[in-house]
Amino acid sequence: MSQFDVLAVGDVVTDAFIKLFDENARSFQDEKGKWLAMPYGTKIPYEQVYIIEAVGNASNAAVNLRSLV
Repeated sequence: MSQFDVLAVGDVVTDAFIKLFDENARSFQDEKGKWLAMPYGTKIPYEQVYIIEAVGNASNAAVNLRSLV
């Protein structure tokens, strides 16, 4: 049986980065930081979406550890 140096355990998820149309994105800044605001319950149209499969803490750590070898 082979021996492992590192065993990465964790969820693998999907990330979606959504580019909103500029006229629908309301942003402001206060003492707590930057905010993005939109009316509650509305369906906001978007310009583009980038979907990245198989990401997450464990998978990111495993890939980066492999690059150190």
